Amino acid sequence: MSKLILVVSLLMLALCVWLAGQRNEARQQRDDALRELAVVNVDRVTLQGNVATLQSSIDAQNHALEQWQAEAHLRQQKAADALSVAQRATRELLERNRVLHTIIQTTRPETCDATFDAARAGL
Repeated sequence: MSKLILVVSLLMLALCVWLAGQRNEARQQRDDALRELAVVNVDRVTLQGNVATLQSSIDAQNHALEQWQAEAHLRQQKAADALSVAQRATRELLERNRVLHTIIQTTRPETCDATFDAARAGL
């Protein structure tokens, strides 16, 4: 009977040692998983920071683009206004030239013809 108790005690001791090993292995796996999770969390935080930086950069670029577009629109409007003024001035000059030509032709037709002939000849 004492041998049976000894065998059972040894089996119980072996079982306790095996369970302790299993517990230690489970703790090691848990610790490894926690370290891995910490690395993943650091990576996640880093990625979130990178995303925030990129979003900020995109927002700044969009703002700059909107400003550039507004300035380009103003420049385009000013150019259109300047073109309109130039066209009006050209029409006025053409009208004045027509009036002057009519006056010269009625008062001195030979001078008018000579002037236009010289202009045609490139003088």
